[in-house]
Amino acid sequence: MFSFKKEERLSSKKTIGFLFKKGRSFTEHPFKLIWIKTALNTKQPVQICISIPKKHIKLAVNRNIIKRRTKEAYRLNKSIINEYFAKKETQLAVMLIYQSNKILDYNDIKDKIIVILPRLIKEYEKHS
Repeated sequence: MFSFKKEERLSSKKTIGFLFKKGRSFTEHPFKLIWIKTALNTKQPVQICISIPKKHIKLAVNRNIIKRRTKEAYRLNKSIINEYFAKKETQLAVMLIYQSNKILDYNDIKDKIIVILPRLIKEYEKHS
């Protein structure tokens, strides 16, 4: 339940391209979330890709720190959306993009992830 396996990671270039072309998005500073309802080649209800652009965070060391903190916050709180979309028998592809120039500490990132995940459910209900 609290793992973050390969099947849960979005890595298909085709799906990521489709996500950027047709996906819906919202922003919750410092993250932008892009999502789309799609059929995935896995049993997981949600596949996520976490992106920390070089444009905002220049040093790879700092990008890796942010990515690790974001993955950990998502891993511990993903049950919010996994249970909902599993009940709906729906699959979502999600891209989470970090948009700040500052390196936030883990607790700030965790708080934002906790806000973003229920908002994703609300946005899905609004558009379906």
